[in-house]
Amino acid sequence: MSEALNLGNLLVGSGVSAVVVALIGAIFQRRMNQANYADALVKTSNEFTKRVDEANEKLSKKVDGLEKKVETLNDNIDELCDLLREAIPTLQASGHDALAERMRAAILRN
Repeated sequence: MSEALNLGNLLVGSGVSAVVVALIGAIFQRRMNQANYADALVKTSNEFTKRVDEANEKLSKKVDGLEKKVETLNDNIDELCDLLREAIPTLQASGHDALAERMRAAILRN
């Protein structure tokens, strides 16, 4: 800022109108404000992008964990269906036809 004042004093001292110097100063100040605003905007967008990337990474880890749990559940369901298939003949042999039929229906839904 002191350099701008020194330059302004030099220009006024050399015969340039103070109004012209003030206009030049205002133009430079406006350009500086625009540059500062642009810098602040870039910094803010970089921070926002960083936070979004962090949130995306957290969600990705959660999705991976949920996918593993779903796989485990599917494996467990498959094992239970195999057990039901093996139990159906035993139930029919012991006279539990209705229960055996319910088990068949449950297996078909899977």
